[in-house]
Amino acid sequence: SMAVLYCFINVQILGRLYNLEGSTLGGQVIAKLLRQSSLINPPLTFFAGYGDQTDQMWNEFIRFAEINCTVDHQDGAVQSALELFEAIKAHNQSAP
Repeated sequence: SMAVLYCFINVQILGRLYNLEGSTLGGQVIAKLLRQSSLINPPLTFFAGYGDQTDQMWNEFIRFAEINCTVDHQDGAVQSALELFEAIKAHNQSAP
């Protein structure tokens, strides 16, 4: 049915959004390490995420995910996130 298809698509999108939103947290860690490095003017902007709002935005995403992804669909969202992680890994391994 259309309702099942719609739910499947949303679960797939939610899993991929998890990767994207989660990367803002990782960016904060990378930015901190770059600030502590000996580099002069390290490229911090790319890793800034939402800046001071990163933690708040992550928490808002988690609330959104909890509302929009029922327990019955969590496995699908996790699978979608893992598929994206694997695709990124494969791309990085094939890069020259």
